[in-house]
This record gives sequence, C-alpha cells and structure tokens, in this order.
Amino acid sequence: MPLVRQSGSRALVLGVLVVLCTVLGTTFAPFAHAQTTNNASDLRAQADALSSKYFDSLERVSSLDDDITRSEELRDAMLVRAKAARAAARARAAVAYTSSGTQLATLVDGNDTLDTARRAHLIDRVNAHDQDVFEKLHQATRALHKQQRALRATRQAQADALDELKSQGAAIDAKLAQAEAQEQAQAAATQAAAAQAADTTTSTTAPGAPAASAATTTTPTTVPAPSTPPPPPDYSGTPGVSPHHDDPFLTCVRQRESGGNYSVVNPSGPYLGAYQFLQATWNVTAAHAGRSDLVGLPANVASAYDQDEMAWTLYQWQGKGPWGGSC
Repeated sequence: MPLVRQSGSRALVLGVLVVLCTVLGTTFAPFAHAQTTNNASDLRAQADALSSKYFDSLERVSSLDDDITRSEELRDAMLVRAKAARAAARARAAVAYTSSGTQLATLVDGNDTLDTARRAHLIDRVNAHDQDVFEKLHQATRALHKQQRALRATRQAQADALDELKSQGAAIDAKLAQAEAQEQAQAAATQAAAAQAADTTTSTTAPGAPAASAATTTTPTTVPAPSTPPPPPDYSGTPGVSPHHDDPFLTCVRQRESGGNYSVVNPSGPYLGAYQFLQATWNVTAAHAGRSDLVGLPANVASAYDQDEMAWTLYQWQGKGPWGGSC
C-alpha cells in the first residue's frame, strides 16, 4: 500500500508534535544525565535493599548448623541405645538356648499337672522377657532411623539455604560491581573531559601555519561490569585503634571466631579476618557504611581498625544474627 501524504490539519498537528518533542528533549536532557549519574548510587541502594533477604538466609544457615549438631548428637545416642538393645537381645537368646537343656527340658518331659502348669508359666515368662528385649531393640532402631532421616532432611535444607545465600550474595556483589564500574567510568570521563579542555585552552595555531589536522575521535568501548566488585587498587588501611575495639560484644566475637587473628582465613566459607566475614557480607556492610573503598577488599586484608568498624556497623545494623546469635 502506498504511503499517503498527510495534509491539512493532520500535517499541522504532526509539525507541532515534532517541535514539542525537540523542545522537551532539549529541556529534559540535563535530567536524563542526572539520572544516569545517580545510577551508581541507585545500584548501591538496591544492594542494600537485597541485604535483608541475604541476612535472613545467613541466619537460616546458622540455625540449620545448630540443628545438624543437635541431630548428630541425638543420632549418636540412638545408635548407642540400638547397639545396647541388640547386645541384650543376643544375650537373651543365648541364655534361652543354653538353659533349654536343664530346667526347661525337665518341665517339658514332666507328665503331671503341676509340671504342665510350671512349664506353661516358664514359657510365658521367657516369652514375655524376650518380647520386652526385642521391643526395646525395635524402638531404638526405629528411633535411630527416624533421626537419620531428619538429619538428612536438615542437611538438604542447609544445602538449599547455602545455595540461596550464595545466589543472593552474588546478586549483591553484581550490583556493587556495576556501581563501582559506573563510578570509575564517570571518573574517567570527567578526567578525559578536563584533559581535553586543558589541551584546547593551551593549544594555539601559529600565524600562517597550516591548520592542524582534525583531532581523531575514538569510540568508547563498553566494558562489561565484573560479577564481583574489584578490590580497591589504592587501599591504605585506617591506622590506629577503633573506638569500638574493646566493646564486649566485638571482643567476644573476635575471640570466638578467630582468637583475635585479623589475617586468618577459614577456607570452608571462605570466612575472612578477625570476625570471619563472608566476602558478600563484608561488601554489603561496607556499602551500607558508605565505605566504597572497602567494597571488594578481602576482609582479612583490611586493617584492624577497618575490620573493627565493619563489625561494629554490622552489629548495629543486624544485631547478633550474622554471628549465629551468640556472644
């Protein structure tokens, strides 16, 4: 179908709309730039908002750790009871077998009414005793199997919670990494603009000299943001002693978690530093505290002052939960 040329009032309306769009685009361009500029802070705010779910998962993992410890202890107790019940059952069977040729044989061979009554009473007593022993064995074995199933279910729940924790930590790290990348790109763009302005101001063209060739323009390349925040290249730790260093809670956690060793690494997490931070926990705490210079830095590399400050920030923000509610 051929295109139909708009005419009359329609053409006038479209012309007005084009003019309005041009004016509005020019008017709101600074606001669009401001929105892009604030995007890094928005990403940090999003990472901070994700922290509630992250710490819920962290607390769930810690609670499941305690449940597993109790379940393993109860399972071991049930195993001891089951072994004792089996031993008692074997001993009872041996007694019944060895005594079958003495008193029981005499009673079985007896012909009078009194012997018959005694035989029936002895057999009932032996059966009742055996039944009691084997019932205890059955109960202990059943309780053991039940506890083993509960332990397996708890371990599976813990594995799921750990996967969820890692996923949320990765999401937080990705937000912070994007914020870091955008801030670095904005800083680089600002420096490049300042350098270009300085070159333009200082460069002059001599009279009669041929005009300088047009400046070559380079197309900026977009570098994908890393999945985790890069460690600060120029980090220098805060010296001195934190005012919260001797706080009773921090002192207790530091002693329990690492024995006061600020550079320790537990590979099972990995858990880092005196307060055994997960990296994602450290990153989101640093972002929450406004310490972007610490985001991406391994906790065990940070100075004692900064580790104390981040632990205090996390304690004031989330309470005892990140450390399992202890101390």
